[in-house]
Amino acid sequence: MSPRADRRRAAVTAAAVAALLVAGTAAAVADPAIVVPTPPAETWSAELALEGGDDAGVVLAGGEVRPAAPRTEGVLTVAPRRLLRPTTTLAGTVTAETPPGTAVDLQARGLDTDGGWGPWLPVRDRAPARFADPTAEVQVRLLLRGAPDGSAVPAARSVWLTAGPDTREPVPTTSPVPTIPTDRPRPAAFAATSAAVTTTAAPSGTGLIWDGAIATKGLGGFEDTPYNITGSSTVKVLDGPPKTIRFTVPSGSQRAEVEPDVDEFGEGQTRFFRLTYLLPPSFPLDPSGFQLATQWKNDGTGSPPLELRVEDGKFRLGGGFGRPGGSRLFATDIAPAITGRPVDLVVGIVFSSDPAEGRVDAWVDGTQKIAGFRPPGGTLYPGKRSYWKVGLYRDTGNAGTATADLSVARLGETYSSVAGSPAPTTTSSPTARPSSTSATSSPTSPTPTTRVSIPGP
Repeated sequence: MSPRADRRRAAVTAAAVAALLVAGTAAAVADPAIVVPTPPAETWSAELALEGGDDAGVVLAGGEVRPAAPRTEGVLTVAPRRLLRPTTTLAGTVTAETPPGTAVDLQARGLDTDGGWGPWLPVRDRAPARFADPTAEVQVRLLLRGAPDGSAVPAARSVWLTAGPDTREPVPTTSPVPTIPTDRPRPAAFAATSAAVTTTAAPSGTGLIWDGAIATKGLGGFEDTPYNITGSSTVKVLDGPPKTIRFTVPSGSQRAEVEPDVDEFGEGQTRFFRLTYLLPPSFPLDPSGFQLATQWKNDGTGSPPLELRVEDGKFRLGGGFGRPGGSRLFATDIAPAITGRPVDLVVGIVFSSDPAEGRVDAWVDGTQKIAGFRPPGGTLYPGKRSYWKVGLYRDTGNAGTATADLSVARLGETYSSVAGSPAPTTTSSPTARPSSTSATSSPTSPTPTTRVSIPGP
């Protein structure tokens, strides 16, 4: 495995950036102040899966986690969980077999607003972990200890967790409680302009850098990164015809991704990416949580600066929450999602941490849908490089099984190098420009996209 992949492995099991939850605003009225009601607690069963990285000295067999022989101690770190709303407490119940002299301890930590993990805190019966500040992302781990003489070891079967509401004093308001659903975090407000789009001309030249050649090589053009496949997810090569890579992520699992064997992307580079996906008619187009089809992930931990989502029945460009120094979260629609037939997606990116320089263009089946879009935080994070991940990454709470077949994956310096034809000379959709201040409702500003979720590493 390459040093680059080794760095990724550490990042996968480290922290993911906390979700930002914005409940919405309402105009002030003359009614007496009211208090926002306390939301209900959130309860779920943690997925016990071995993903490498922070896991140490444990094995998973028959649905049980136990220390790996001949060791008598081990640690299982569960994948981070994005919450529906911030919390200051996390309670947990562990179902485990603990012979005399053995123990299973549960610990939890929360992600702070700066994108760093807080300390591990004990979670005990009737004594939940209490975080210093509200957090929208939590992670737990199991510490398994065997008998000192090695005669017995514990076996953990399940972990049920409950995130209580934010226990800070409620803030009075002079307006009715917003009715915006809180199942998805929302970005800082931004506006989208509907001015006529001018096509961004693709640079001249051949410029093909990498071709996955899936039809002949299957997974041969991708790095070996088994830690990118978690839970019951699978990545398989189907002989076809045509030969494809099938990504499958069932409900309760999180990721089935691969990494093209290409260099990372740095400041000032221009690159074009092509993916030809077939989503079956049964593909869940309106998930309750995040759902990604590819991401241009920053090195290290945190949510990426750019990602391609499938949600609300659309292909959507988003990202930016994990930007160092403060979130620059955004989302803009590309086109309605297509199922039942192959669809060609081409994304051109000028990589830069400068919002005035970073740019994204997007095409669907040869028609340009986004031209000259400038994410509010740029297309790179300051001082970092990005790498490419392909496949499905989705919230463990999403219902149904998501399956996607990939038949083409290419990277090049020009549109024509990956698409096999010159860049189109016309476009068919407006250019959306995010704003860090407000979402206007003027005649030239259609309603901006607001359904945004925060994926992790």
